[in-house]
Amino acid sequence: MRETEEETDVFVPGSAMGTAMHGDRVVARVTPSEQPGRAREGEIIRILERVNTHIVGTFERSKAFGFVTPDSTKIGRDVFVLKKDFGGAKTGSKVVVEITKWPEQRRSAEGRVVEVLGKTGDPGVDVLAVMRAYDLDEKFPPDVAEAAARCPKDPLPEECAGRRIDVISPSSRLTVRIRRTSTTVFTPMRRTAVLPRRLYRRCQPLCPCGRAARS
Repeated sequence: MRETEEETDVFVPGSAMGTAMHGDRVVARVTPSEQPGRAREGEIIRILERVNTHIVGTFERSKAFGFVTPDSTKIGRDVFVLKKDFGGAKTGSKVVVEITKWPEQRRSAEGRVVEVLGKTGDPGVDVLAVMRAYDLDEKFPPDVAEAAARCPKDPLPEECAGRRIDVISPSSRLTVRIRRTSTTVFTPMRRTAVLPRRLYRRCQPLCPCGRAARS
């Protein structure tokens, strides 16, 4: 990551990546480029933060163990799965695997299957895989739904006058949900909403067109 616009990116060859995975926050030893404008080279010497706690991919099994090939080519490392951690997955299953042990120099990361999405290629499975990869929820957590249920059904007169609705406190779970999801997400045959339906209905009278925007 560049600290200033003048700096070039740091190129890290595969042999210098250590056990880092895509998205990890790392410390790298940087070698200045000998040619102006050319990317500097670096070697990862320490990992500060791991981010890939759950990975979506395709499961393959053998007699004693299995492994998951990540859908994201940026990860580039299979995840080893012990037989006791198959979680009902079969060869060709699209799964979500939770990392239980980070990779070492000559060993792949280890994990356990926490969800089987279906067989790769079956209708709807690819959509579920994308949703899991981007952490998109199909349902609202109970506390979010409860918070929405406590909101008045109809907007207050003063809210209609100013066309503004303030029903969510900055620290509430609804606010956290909005900041994380940001907008309604449409995928084939599915819609992942940022807010519960009750709040959409309450916002509709405040919109000039009479409908609350959903995307």
